[in-house]
Amino acid sequence: MKNIEEETTDNAIYLDYSDYKFTINIIDDNFTDYEKIALKHNQITIYFKNFELVNLMMINIQSCNETSDMPFAINDFKDTNLIASLNDDHSYTFVINYVDSNQKIIATRTFTATNVFSNYLKECLKAKLDLVYDEKIFNAQLQQVYSQYEPFEIEDLCEKEGILKN
Repeated sequence: MKNIEEETTDNAIYLDYSDYKFTINIIDDNFTDYEKIALKHNQITIYFKNFELVNLMMINIQSCNETSDMPFAINDFKDTNLIASLNDDHSYTFVINYVDSNQKIIATRTFTATNVFSNYLKECLKAKLDLVYDEKIFNAQLQQVYSQYEPFEIEDLCEKEGILKN
């Protein structure tokens, strides 16, 4: 089992990026045996949707959990390699971790995104670099999205290139 470097205290979901890899840490006090098996064997769908400044990455593990969303702005990522990666041919990798309350990874799954999904994500994020980023505007737009949609409703708004099934 691996330790999570960042200290986390709540049941939550976190998105991070490093070296062509998006890591999704799902933190919970108590994962069932079924949830652990589902992470390894059930279909996982990653959704990406643009809303002006707001980007939403969403995850659904079939027959296991509701769609969870991870809003982000490319400007918030600490790893500057993400911006550099927008101009090359590499596909992204996704790592999904179940993390317990002791910050231990108890189940994990890794897969590589298709070129179509990776290129779509890169195109969308590149376009955001030309926008003026303001955290207050980002938060206001995020609240507007949340007031209009539940994450499962946003699934239907995603372009087919913004849906990755594994």
